[in-house]
Amino acid sequence: MSYLAPLLPTPQAIGSERMLDGMFVYDTDSLNLEPGRSPAFRMLLTSPAGVPEPSESLKLALDRRQRRNLRIKTKAGQGRPLATATERVIAEEAGDGGEGVVFGTLIHRLLEMVDWEKPEGLEGMIQSEARALGVPSRMAVKADQMVRAALASDLLKRIRKSDRYFKEVPFAWKDQGTIVEGKIDVVFQEGADLVVVDFKTDMVSKRHLEAKVRSYKPQTDVYAHAIEATWGRLPKDVILFFLQHLRPVSVK
Repeated sequence: MSYLAPLLPTPQAIGSERMLDGMFVYDTDSLNLEPGRSPAFRMLLTSPAGVPEPSESLKLALDRRQRRNLRIKTKAGQGRPLATATERVIAEEAGDGGEGVVFGTLIHRLLEMVDWEKPEGLEGMIQSEARALGVPSRMAVKADQMVRAALASDLLKRIRKSDRYFKEVPFAWKDQGTIVEGKIDVVFQEGADLVVVDFKTDMVSKRHLEAKVRSYKPQTDVYAHAIEATWGRLPKDVILFFLQHLRPVSVK
């Protein structure tokens, strides 16, 4: 306050003051509180005539400082390293021109939106989502068949009979400095345990199913550890549900 005191007049020197609850109140616009201005500090890196050049040690110090500041700015602009669970899958999409990805998106949207207890509105959802994704009619028909078969499957009956279940569960899990984000298709509770289900729409033969399951192991490991970080223990089971064959595969 000693720096401020010389700039403030005494209350008696101000004619517009008034008392309020034992304090002097006055209009601060009547005070001249403009701070003094000092010229900014500048150091010349190139010397005009008659001024000696900076020493080599000073140049080196300035260069080190500039490079250090650049590293700090670069690191600060990077933010947190992020990844998704699906990025950890080794297998690549088959050469189908991207149709496999679009079909998988359609199936996941439908299974998320439809009421598993009362799926009467499924047909309208399929038409709406198919138009939104621009999928051909043959793919929409196939999606209708696959979703209805999944809803009638033993696995989804088991989920509906569980204590409770959640669809499209978002998560974020830190793995060695990297934040892994994603959504789990289904998490359901049986007693004190949780079970994770991931829907797969891969068009894979039964002969190659085991290899496909191995390729998804990095993704299922992320789901299991994300549950452990939140729930306090690993899920009882992680199930890959291959909808083409209506085959649930346990991955532990």
